[in-house]
Amino acid sequence: MTAFASATADRKFAWLKPYIERLVIMMKSSDTQQWLQVFVVDPLLSYIMNRFFAYFLVALILFGALLLFVILTFIVLVLRTKQRHNICPMCG
Repeated sequence: MTAFASATADRKFAWLKPYIERLVIMMKSSDTQQWLQVFVVDPLLSYIMNRFFAYFLVALILFGALLLFVILTFIVLVLRTKQRHNICPMCG
């Protein structure tokens, strides 16, 4: 970006700067932060948890079942390999 374009952009949004500064000062207030926490953040997180908990639980169960299946398959393969060597040491 050239210096001219930067200066033009600064002039274009210069009227917005005081409003942004007041907003930042207002947001730093502990009362405002507490209000946002109580009336915006907490209900939003509660809503998200209520809606997605079932899906999260199903995904967790499926992942656990898949992991258990992989472990059992590995154990079966290891046991078969050991049995094959015990029966026929010359094989394989």
